[in-house]
Amino acid sequence: APPQAIWYKKIDSTLRGNLGSELDAMLRALADSQSRNVAPACAVICPAFPDQGRGLRQGELVLHAGGAQNIHLPARLAEQTARPQVTIALADVRAGAAHLGQRLQKSVQDGTQFLIIDALTNADLTTIVTAARQAVPQALFCGSAGLAGALARQLWPQHSSTSSHAADRTWSAAETATLVVAGSGNPIAQQQIQQLRGKRHVRAIEWQAQPASALDPELMVSHSALLMHLPPPPASAQLDGPEARIQADRLGEQAASAWQIVQPRRVILTGGDTAMAVLSKVGIARLQIIEEVMPGIPLALGQDKWGRVVQVILKPGGFGDEQTLATLIDIEC
Repeated sequence: APPQAIWYKKIDSTLRGNLGSELDAMLRALADSQSRNVAPACAVICPAFPDQGRGLRQGELVLHAGGAQNIHLPARLAEQTARPQVTIALADVRAGAAHLGQRLQKSVQDGTQFLIIDALTNADLTTIVTAARQAVPQALFCGSAGLAGALARQLWPQHSSTSSHAADRTWSAAETATLVVAGSGNPIAQQQIQQLRGKRHVRAIEWQAQPASALDPELMVSHSALLMHLPPPPASAQLDGPEARIQADRLGEQAASAWQIVQPRRVILTGGDTAMAVLSKVGIARLQIIEEVMPGIPLALGQDKWGRVVQVILKPGGFGDEQTLATLIDIEC
């Protein structure tokens, strides 16, 4: 018999999006497409991503240094779906995989469909994966890159997800240029932009309403990297939504013009809307993932509409510390 498929629903580690509706739809779709005895009847849910300072405690999102964010995952799911749910505490996770597995089995037997599990460390995630695979093997896994990484390490223990050479790589200035496009308004991304602007070999252009004059053919003279970014958002600005997407699209237009001038070997894109805008405008519809150069930050290859193959590094806006962008342009891939 063919091996049983493992299904994974990727969600944002800061719980953005319509999580309950999306999980509802995925469980329905899987039930419709498979026989009832193999379709996932429940979802194991843990958005924690410890490598980026994100965790779940008592069902509540915590970011960096244990700070609560007043986002309660069980309440958010209950707003969007009536499926029965339970929140399993960190103490149950740290009691070990056997104990946690018993909790999971009992909950499913009682009719629970959403199993929300606390986690603050990578060891917690490993315990969750071990328990779930043994106790509820048909469950749909649902989480961020954190839980996905723990699952991948169990399925393919011979492979390391994050490159072990990332910390000591160097970049040769003789290579063609790096293009960095940063459209995220996240405070962490703004710190990273300011750090990168201070580098002597980086030419920085802040997007304005009429940016064309900045894009002359000599813009990269004596620079090995070009940074294009939006201005810092006002304190009251919404970092998601229609206006943010409009801003990202405008930045993407400018970045596509710069792309033809710079002809980059490597492109670093910060912010999901920004990445989608830039890639669509240069004709990259498909990416081949190569490796994870930092936790949650993949390196991929893509071919633009001019036939050039480029390295593409995708960095979520809130990931990393203030030096992350500077480190990424210095990594040799």
